[in-house]
Amino acid sequence: MKEFIAAFSLALFAAVGNAVFVYGQKKSSSDASPFLFLAAVYAVGLLFLIGASYATAKGNSLLYLQNNAKWYILSAVGNVVVLVGFFLLFNKYGASYYSLYAVLSIVTTSIITGVLIFKEQFNFYYLLSVIAAFVSIFFFFLGKK
Repeated sequence: MKEFIAAFSLALFAAVGNAVFVYGQKKSSSDASPFLFLAAVYAVGLLFLIGASYATAKGNSLLYLQNNAKWYILSAVGNVVVLVGFFLLFNKYGASYYSLYAVLSIVTTSIITGVLIFKEQFNFYYLLSVIAAFVSIFFFFLGKK
């Protein structure tokens, strides 16, 4: 139970950060360029992350970056796709459509990446949670009609 509470707390922390990100993105205007906002988010975030990296540095940072280049480049591409998708989704349809993204992320991240690729645990209760997520999308669309 302690492990679940710790994981839940971290997930909640990330979810709050995501909600703040969506709020800022939704409040911004896209007059100059819709992706200039995202570039500014990355630039400011980069400064914060560089500071955090120096504060928590262990070992040879240059070697670490060299050894993990293909993974951070791949992750950066994925992150750009997420941010562009968010921007287009939220500005065209609204922040409430995040629930659609969330359920699709269950399939792509939890099931495909976690279970199929990394062979993480999957059981009957996880299956029920995935089914429940899809049921929530069905109710979401009923509510939007």
